[in-house]
Amino acid sequence: MAFGFQPPDMHRQAVRRLVLSLQMSSRLAALLAPIANATPIVAQEFLPVEQAAKLLSDGRPWAAVKDGRNARLTFAPDGTGSFEGPVTMPISWSVNGQEICMELRFAGTPCLRFRKIAGGLLGYSGKAEDLRLAR
Repeated sequence: MAFGFQPPDMHRQAVRRLVLSLQMSSRLAALLAPIANATPIVAQEFLPVEQAAKLLSDGRPWAAVKDGRNARLTFAPDGTGSFEGPVTMPISWSVNGQEICMELRFAGTPCLRFRKIAGGLLGYSGKAEDLRLAR
């Protein structure tokens, strides 16, 4: 069988297997097409800002990850909180429209919308994931 040569019988079998495989693939694609085109039932929408604020501000610390860096963020119901990372400092936060804005001396005032995930929240700046919070 040097250089890809196959006897005619083996060649026919290989072609048959390929054709059957393609037929199965096209049948599977036809079955899955309506599912792929349907509106996802479990589409992750942003949390209403009131719900996100309530989840964030229970006074318990969150493990935060932003740009691969770890910190701890704590949000109090009164709009205060703390950041614990390379330095520890107070923060303040507020609801601004549909976003939650955090005043951080070292990073300005990022405003985020949140989605709930298993074990925490994802914060988005526009459509880009910006902050991951977990407990």
